[in-house]
Amino acid sequence: MLFDRFLSPELAEQVSFICSFVLVTSLFILFADLTPKRIGMIAPETVAVRIINPMRFSIMIFRPLVWFFNGMANLIFRMFKLPMVRKDDITSDDIYAVVEAGALAGVLRKQEHELIENVFELESRTVPSSDDLARKRGVLRSARKRREHQGEGLDPSAFQVPGVRRP
Repeated sequence: MLFDRFLSPELAEQVSFICSFVLVTSLFILFADLTPKRIGMIAPETVAVRIINPMRFSIMIFRPLVWFFNGMANLIFRMFKLPMVRKDDITSDDIYAVVEAGALAGVLRKQEHELIENVFELESRTVPSSDDLARKRGVLRSARKRREHQGEGLDPSAFQVPGVRRP
């Protein structure tokens, strides 16, 4: 009706369809996607507390429908002999390659690159080696403090590192 005044009936019908599609899609994106996400980012706890009960109710009501559609999807997957689950075999070498590519492209700063590498180096360190390092540092610090405060009347046990015998 809006476009009938300006366009031929056939063209008005096509333009009306396109405009209504764009309008409905835009409103859906705005109110069903962007606005709830922003509200959730602004006040996550408040949103979570207010929405949990309606979500639980919806899950209870729609469980049979979800079960039905999941069963239909499984049937289609079996029919076409497709795998039911995805196999993710990502190795640390894959992650190293991605991190290295990010560093070369300038996406990662040098500090971030080193931090990620250090995280993976921790996997190769054994617990005793990390523990020994901490103990050695603790012993050196406590011995130095004891020497510095000798004769000040301080209790030497105050400088004792738990689990480490005094030298």
